Amino acid sequence: MYSPVLHGDVKPANILLDENHSPKISDFGIARLLCANGAQHTKNIIGSIGYVDPAFCENGILTPKSDVYSFGVVLLEIITRKKAVDGTITLAQSFTDAIEKGKKVMNLFDEEINDKQNMNFLEDIGKLAVKCLRRDVKVRPEMVEVATSLRMIRKDLEGEQGNLTQQHTSTPNNSTPSKNEGSAGRQFGNLNIFKQEEIKHMTRNYSMTFREEFHERLYNGVLGMVHAVIVKQVSTSSKTDREVFLKTMGILCQKYHKNVANVAGFHLGEYISECVYESCCELSQVNNGHISFSNRNLYEIICSTEKLPLHVRLSIAVQCLEGLVHIHSFLAENPESRGTSLFGNFRSANIFLDKNFMPKVFNANLSTFLGLCAVQQCTASVDCIHDQRSQKYYLDPKDVSDHLFNPKSDVYSFGVVLLELITWKTAKYKSGGQAHMLTTDFLDTYRIDHSATDFFVKKVYDEEGKCFLHEAIAIGVECLKLDVQMRPEMSDVLSRLRIISAAQSIRSKLMGPQAKDCGDNGPSQYIAPTPVNNDVKIPSPPTSASTISLDILKKITRNFSNNSLIGEGSHAKVFFGVLKDGKNSAVKKLNPNEETIVQVSTISKMLKHDNVVQIHEYFIEGENHVLVYEYAPKGSLHDILHGREGVTGAQARPPLSWVQRVKIAITAAKGLEFLHEKAVPPVIHTNIKSSNILLFGNDVAKIGDLGVSKQLHVEDYDYSYTRVVPQIFRYEAPEYATQCFHAFRLLH
Repeated sequence: MYSPVLHGDVKPANILLDENHSPKISDFGIARLLCANGAQHTKNIIGSIGYVDPAFCENGILTPKSDVYSFGVVLLEIITRKKAVDGTITLAQSFTDAIEKGKKVMNLFDEEINDKQNMNFLEDIGKLAVKCLRRDVKVRPEMVEVATSLRMIRKDLEGEQGNLTQQHTSTPNNSTPSKNEGSAGRQFGNLNIFKQEEIKHMTRNYSMTFREEFHERLYNGVLGMVHAVIVKQVSTSSKTDREVFLKTMGILCQKYHKNVANVAGFHLGEYISECVYESCCELSQVNNGHISFSNRNLYEIICSTEKLPLHVRLSIAVQCLEGLVHIHSFLAENPESRGTSLFGNFRSANIFLDKNFMPKVFNANLSTFLGLCAVQQCTASVDCIHDQRSQKYYLDPKDVSDHLFNPKSDVYSFGVVLLELITWKTAKYKSGGQAHMLTTDFLDTYRIDHSATDFFVKKVYDEEGKCFLHEAIAIGVECLKLDVQMRPEMSDVLSRLRIISAAQSIRSKLMGPQAKDCGDNGPSQYIAPTPVNNDVKIPSPPTSASTISLDILKKITRNFSNNSLIGEGSHAKVFFGVLKDGKNSAVKKLNPNEETIVQVSTISKMLKHDNVVQIHEYFIEGENHVLVYEYAPKGSLHDILHGREGVTGAQARPPLSWVQRVKIAITAAKGLEFLHEKAVPPVIHTNIKSSNILLFGNDVAKIGDLGVSKQLHVEDYDYSYTRVVPQIFRYEAPEYATQCFHAFRLLH
């Protein structure tokens, strides 16, 4: 329903507040619509000095993690109440330098909230900000991880306040809480810590086997009679094993991804410990109170289900790869790990699918990547249609890793799964009564004649669809190259697949029921299953902003006079006005000399969210480009923290409380999370900063300034090579000095 957005200019001045300090993110003026979270390459570096991602400046590659960097700066502003730039020194640099040199950062925190009670939470947010500010884009967290971490911090903060209240009302004055009390909750965030009895009850005394393999057994379980889980046992017979296990849990509690079967909790035992994973299976009660598990994995669906439309299969591939990249980040961020690889574990049987075909990658090694061993079982492997001995068909034939972590081995495994999705055949399949190996048969045919692959993918109905399909096949073939060095990087595969998937998805939606989904036997009649919930109202389709006349705009802004001026930026002025319906509004008039693309109809229709500033009306004609946004009476986060620059007599407002700051951070993060993860296609804002985070009632933040982007002279489906506009440098980090290129697809 929505198009993800990359904001691109996150900073306090772009976070607006209303009278109740509810924030909204604003100023989407240079936001970028993405093709399913894809990266964009550009030499037109746009942003605000102190907020712009230095990696973006160096290589011109714009990704959602560019917004993550900018949001990290905003987090530092919230806890320090210092401006992003002070002379020639940036807040990000001074804070990270202090951390790297081992200096205490207590003196950097805002003295209004810097006390013993808040210290742990301030440090937690500071550490989270530093993660967002990592120069290596690959190890920066996704926005969904940042939002999850902030929610965990707020949960701990609320728990701490509850404890203090309880102590104040019921604890004698001379008593003090134990130092260890609550430490597990803080260390392990939102992971549940289970007792042995709870695990036994969860698995019905280990009677519900999920999967048996050569050296381990996994169990189905039920958490709270509602949530299906998977339980894996891990050997922790030594003190070192237990320390490693706890360290692993401490890492896992900070990581979450929608396309990974995340760890939900654990039990630490003297000899055997257990990890509890999420599961996508459906639960149902059968006779005598027994529970039935409907486990759906990609392998079984390929074996038993009619072929899904190509856009659905490509979407599954993209999301699986996003989950796999996320899993790899564990090892990238933890070089001290003992090298346990994901090698061979990525296969279709380990890809769970919910009823809407959203995948979760299940990786049993996730709990053991620091070197723990699974509990040995003296049982034979279960022999069924998805015999796990078939995992050998996914293994890299060149064991380059020597059982150590090597991402290129998993690139090979992904190539096998991608071929399974394209051909709708399993890695080991039967034809003519004989067993066949998909990769061998397909590659042999592909080398002889690329068009001969029609034997595997059947008829393609049109040239455009054929182009998408063959590009996906080419990616799979590259992943399966025997020469490891010739295989693409996982990030490159993801970027290319995102573009293909988004284009095919848009094509499918535009063509409607008559869409002939290439690679199938005929026109697709597939309709995704709709979850049944009588209590949920189906939302009406989002509508675009309406137009407004220039005469009315002049009237409500007093002809755009300075008396109505409430803000001014590098490419626009903002005026206060009251619409006919009585709504207060912020009227943004773009400078006539700016070359811009005003994407009002797209942005206003696609980006309906509680934490994104909405466009009410607009006027676009000739040099007059005017956007009418919802008004935030409290202004931006920048106004609250630092005062309104350029306004005579304006001063910083009373300091926000610690609770207010945490809520503003969380709601702003939710807005960015929506733009990156839930909008379709994704959107990169590109200008996240505190002045683009607007504050509304009850301390809710909204991301603002969406709707305008710099115009780039390109042809459809072509590459444009442009040079950096010199005056743009005043907004950029000094590291930008490289030659970059812009490559993107212009969507109609």
